[in-house]
Amino acid sequence: MSVQSVIVWLREPFEAEVVQELNAYTSKFSVVRRCADYLEAEGAINAGLGQVLIANAQAPGIDADFIDRVHANNVFVLLVCDDSLDTPSIGEDARCEGNNAQDVVATLTTGLQDWLFGGETEAPAQLPPAPDIEEDTPGRIMVVWGTAGAPGRSTMSINLALRLAGLQRPVTLVDADARAPSLTQMLGFELDASGLAAAASLRQRGLLDRAALRGLRTPINKHAHILTGLTQSDRWHQLRPESVGEIIRTLSRMGDVVVDLSDGLSHEDPAQLTFVPSREDLNLEILRLADLVIVVARADAVGLTRLAHLMDECDEREVSVALVVINRARVSAAGVRAHDSIRAVLRTVLPGVPHVIVDESPDVDEAVLRGMSVDELHPDSRYVRSIDDIISTVGIATIPAPRPRSRLRGRVFRKRAKPRGRHGRRIRR
Repeated sequence: MSVQSVIVWLREPFEAEVVQELNAYTSKFSVVRRCADYLEAEGAINAGLGQVLIANAQAPGIDADFIDRVHANNVFVLLVCDDSLDTPSIGEDARCEGNNAQDVVATLTTGLQDWLFGGETEAPAQLPPAPDIEEDTPGRIMVVWGTAGAPGRSTMSINLALRLAGLQRPVTLVDADARAPSLTQMLGFELDASGLAAAASLRQRGLLDRAALRGLRTPINKHAHILTGLTQSDRWHQLRPESVGEIIRTLSRMGDVVVDLSDGLSHEDPAQLTFVPSREDLNLEILRLADLVIVVARADAVGLTRLAHLMDECDEREVSVALVVINRARVSAAGVRAHDSIRAVLRTVLPGVPHVIVDESPDVDEAVLRGMSVDELHPDSRYVRSIDDIISTVGIATIPAPRPRSRLRGRVFRKRAKPRGRHGRRIRR
């Protein structure tokens, strides 16, 4: 990491301690200005003197608008507060408690490791004024999560959302994958801006409501919309966990919400003195907010092993899992016996957890390549029936029963010929 210019705006005598600690790391940090008030700090930032601001969270003038103006100058913000857990976020990049100068420098070092200086900030879309409609139907928040190794989370999210929309339910599909957002491309849309990042920016300004979110969503069909994800995964720091949580809660007042989430779960700091947001913190916030968590894992030895470890982490972090989906089960080699083997493993490692086994199907690959749902392309596919099993198992909606097929349908009845003798005469019985 190159030497970063630091602007310090803290209360004495703690400011002197922090400056002394920063000066001990001259290969990393250089203190360029010590500010006494709001005007001096903002003036130094606008003049381009620093790349980092360390400020007191309770200082007059520090609010979400100030943080946004600082970010517009590509400056990293570390707020020092009395209690890092009880202090609400206003969009800062990191925060820690002001008890020890070494903790401040350690938090700053950790936070800067993932920060990209000079990155562009997604500007919120210019929305026309629209009334907030109250006649929306509240829905459920469903999070499609899973193990590492591409088990098929994104494909499952798209097909689950569009299948629910096919049942005449309003659905919003949210791409909250902070590692590899791809739902927009999979649906065949051209992505020029992130709806989720724009919504987060509106939330920081106190302008987030249902009318604003309607303008940021992209329609997929009559009943389904998508809130697009990041344009670049390295801009994940624009998505604050508390901001995304409020966005999803607001969307759930407008219908069902299906969230596509990357793998990973955050690990809490035992000391509880510092807080540097990460991709995993975003995951944990959404998982704890969800009404239903659907975990997806691959139907192989590696996938089932990762699933067992993931479920142990869920128990430790108090994340409740409603359903486990074992995806891409191969039936050509062992047939039904493959399902029996998988169920035997699940009974051992996940006793009592509902599960659905989804067979591998070429219909899925064809649908992805054409930017469609499997239901649109092959409504009678085994994959579609598996999605219906998921919906029925967790009780999201009622699947219409298929029309009973007549036992006579498709059969050709012929009059049975009477037996004849050698010369064609009928044999009397």
